[in-house]
Amino acid sequence: MPDFVLDYALFERAARRNNYPLDHGSLMFFGVRGALPLDVSGTPFGNGHPMRVTDPDHLLMRCTLGQVRSSDQTLAVFPGSTVPTLKYVKAAIAKGGAGVNTLMLGKYAYTRGIHKSSKPTGHRAFLQAMFFPVWRTADDTDYDLDDQIDNDGGIVADNLHCAYHDNLATPGYSSAGCQVVAGRPSMPANGNLPESGPWKRFIENAYGAAHPLQKTYAYYLFSGTELAMVALKPDSDLVQSVRFGSEGTLVKDVQKALKTKGYPLGTVNGKFDRDTLEVVIRFQIANFGKSQADGIVGANTGVALGVDMPTL
Repeated sequence: MPDFVLDYALFERAARRNNYPLDHGSLMFFGVRGALPLDVSGTPFGNGHPMRVTDPDHLLMRCTLGQVRSSDQTLAVFPGSTVPTLKYVKAAIAKGGAGVNTLMLGKYAYTRGIHKSSKPTGHRAFLQAMFFPVWRTADDTDYDLDDQIDNDGGIVADNLHCAYHDNLATPGYSSAGCQVVAGRPSMPANGNLPESGPWKRFIENAYGAAHPLQKTYAYYLFSGTELAMVALKPDSDLVQSVRFGSEGTLVKDVQKALKTKGYPLGTVNGKFDRDTLEVVIRFQIANFGKSQADGIVGANTGVALGVDMPTL
């Protein structure tokens, strides 16, 4: 039995709970960290897809990447990974975590481009189109709240590309922090053979005739346990939250509360950006300790700020 069925209504509710604006009229991308579709072949667009919650181990692809069409409220889902490969994580520890990262949950943007454009493994993909806050580990091979958040650097080159690997039962996918879809690319290194596996459908959906003018794609990154909870509970039991990429009145309320408490936040603009993230984390460390500082303002942080976090 699946743990939940991922359909447009669930995607929309999860976005609304996190106060993410939806890019209606465009093809949207999403990731689910720690959940796989039961159909791991890469599905066509459909009304709903059975999903199973998993535990990403940095060895096997245990996540989902997907595409959403608001025009007919359908989704397509593809196996992949939203966490880096273990061998890269181990290599980065000796360098203080440099070069390898895990993207924080949030709303982001990609644009069409060539991943590794100067190398024979380069292929058409989607490039980081904005600043991404990420976790870096320098002590062990997992990513937790005791690790360092890189929120003040430049572009980390976390693209969305092919995994160079199509077997979910064996290690071998390639990611140093990028979001990857199972399959193999068309690239000079393989004589420009056609794309294969789930990646073939993913890339054709975005580059194909259905969306000829679209160049930039919103990307919504959730966790599998989060979507399973949203699927299970009614609106009255789901407390809203704000995190990186959130927008609107509730973000303004949080920003105002932070300023009132003396935290150095600039403009109250209703956008949960890198400055807001930095101040939220500082507030959480001061009030709950570093091991509780996840950069997400939910019920507990809302109480500490004096902000009423409403339910859906």
